[in-house]
Amino acid sequence: MNSLNTPVVKLPGVGEKTAAKLRHMGLDTLGDFLTFFPRGYEDRSKTVDIFESTLAEGKVCVRALVRSTPTSTRISGGKTMVKVPVCDSTGVMDMVFFNQPYVKTALEVGREYIFFGKAEAFGSRKSMTNPLFETADAGIKTGRLTPIYPGTAGLKPRVVHACVELALMGADWVKEDPLPETLRAKYKLCSIKDAYQWIHKPHTWEDVRQAKRRLVFEELFLFCLTTGYMKNKTTRRGIRLKRYDIEEFYARLPFAPTQGQRDAAEQMARDMCSGTKMNRLLQGDVGSGKTLVAAACAYQAVKNGGQAVIMAPTEILASQHYETFSRFFEPFGIKCALLTSSMTAAQKKTAREHIKNGDAQIVCGTHALIQDGVEYCSPYLFVVDEQHRFGVRQRAALQQKAGDAHFLVMSATPIPRTLTLILYGDLSVSVLSEKPVGRKPVQTFVVPEHKRDGMYNMVWEKAQAGEQTYVICPLIEQSEDSEDSERKAAADYAAALQKKLPHARIGLMHGKLKAQEKDAVMEQFAQGQLDVLVSTTVVEVGVDAPGAQIIIIENAEMFGLSQLHQLRGRVGRGSKQAYCFMMSQQDSTKERLKIMCSTTDGFKIAEEDLRLRGPGDFLGDRQHGSPEFTVANLTADMTVLSYAKDEAEALIDADPQLKNQPTLLAQVLKIMESKTATMN
Repeated sequence: MNSLNTPVVKLPGVGEKTAAKLRHMGLDTLGDFLTFFPRGYEDRSKTVDIFESTLAEGKVCVRALVRSTPTSTRISGGKTMVKVPVCDSTGVMDMVFFNQPYVKTALEVGREYIFFGKAEAFGSRKSMTNPLFETADAGIKTGRLTPIYPGTAGLKPRVVHACVELALMGADWVKEDPLPETLRAKYKLCSIKDAYQWIHKPHTWEDVRQAKRRLVFEELFLFCLTTGYMKNKTTRRGIRLKRYDIEEFYARLPFAPTQGQRDAAEQMARDMCSGTKMNRLLQGDVGSGKTLVAAACAYQAVKNGGQAVIMAPTEILASQHYETFSRFFEPFGIKCALLTSSMTAAQKKTAREHIKNGDAQIVCGTHALIQDGVEYCSPYLFVVDEQHRFGVRQRAALQQKAGDAHFLVMSATPIPRTLTLILYGDLSVSVLSEKPVGRKPVQTFVVPEHKRDGMYNMVWEKAQAGEQTYVICPLIEQSEDSEDSERKAAADYAAALQKKLPHARIGLMHGKLKAQEKDAVMEQFAQGQLDVLVSTTVVEVGVDAPGAQIIIIENAEMFGLSQLHQLRGRVGRGSKQAYCFMMSQQDSTKERLKIMCSTTDGFKIAEEDLRLRGPGDFLGDRQHGSPEFTVANLTADMTVLSYAKDEAEALIDADPQLKNQPTLLAQVLKIMESKTATMN
């Protein structure tokens, strides 16, 4: 007798070749078919008569009698065509089968069958091509909602259906429901046995709805429970810092921190002084002042006699952090060091010595900070700027270097609360929602083509006043592809703009430049040696060019709202009024772009972007580590996610190690084992 652990190769009708295909789809045992959920359903539950069949959209079931002996004809290519005349009380129809000669003997004259397919009319003749069929009383292929399974190319559907049927028939296939009975009752969720039965063999659409409700909640609940469990598991004893009065640090700044910055720094100070290792995400919109909060944390670490390490994804951003931290801490006599890959061997050696002996109390750099040969004297705090820009190995090496030091991750990408939970569920989260005093909102416009020359005139006027402009293009060079013919290529654009503005100093940057070449161009722009920088989207997040007050985004319809907002954040980082001009020739997208004109709140924009594009497009390639769900859809199931999160948190608070929930613990450990890379 089969059990849920029976290998697929031992199932009836499954040979080695079929088993290999099934294993490739992740179906190793009979039990795997229980969670191999349909991607959709064909409604074969209702029949229509022949007269109405061609009026319906899509495929239909027709109950009809085989009227006369089927005929077989050989057609071009050596194929056969079998034509079967059928009838009911409303009319006559031909059932046509190509290359299925067995049908001629399979269908008996005078017997009633149900045929399922797309009905078509050719004049007064009605026909159905290659329909499914069975005897009217069979009720196997028709008479119900029939599941359609994903990725089954090369497999006979009957094999998958038969395996699912075997899994459902197992008398003891689920010993205990993963969801506690109290939760099922609270949210009116069906049992797991009913959910599996109804998702695979529904009688009605209500069966499908109830099964999906249950399975979506369970999947999101278990994910939230797993991240909560991991958070507790990774929460370990950290370096207990003594609290120092941060007002001494704030008093020597050239500006006053916002209340949001103070609140975030206070949360982190509590973490670092608690005796538990801090693992926190600081999420802030572009220009919200995350660096100052990181500096306040560094102040606490250094005052306690330790080192603070700040790692950035690019050399220019690391250098910028070094300059900023040096300026902040110079009044206290606190020394900073910089370590990047492009430094000379002698410079690297000196920097490493200062880091090792503790002369460098604050260390800024790139991934060079986590390479072999770099030893820290007393690391108390590690800060990672734009963590998603680092690879898995780099993150692992960083965690190893950090040891028991406190850990702060910073991100300038506004992410809706629900997605923050998914991407950073094992971190505590602080959010900066206000911008420093004195910064004006960037004025944003969708510019029609006939106003282009006027826009260029403004660029030149601002250049003469010492203000700079970014121009963002989606391509490097013009493609022969007609789809790309109207898109502005960066290289061509820079040349054309130079003709329009012959006296302007115009630079060009794109992804094909080497890292040092990119840094050199960005350095020129940051130092005010260029009036205009024409670039693809490689303009680095967080790089500060204080003179940049205008950004022009060509073919703005090609970018998501969140990416447009990130690009807009490159300007307006001082007290002067800044402008964002979005160029688009597609009227259909201008309504979407107007969202950018109505708000500068990155979180509102991110929520709208998520609504319009869905989580897959929103997250993009950078967030390739984000989890994929089997039945849950983050766009449609956000409300369920918030309920699932609340319930998971309550359970973890009451039972952090899930000692009283062995079934749930087993599920959590299974998820952790299968999705280690995703949930890292």
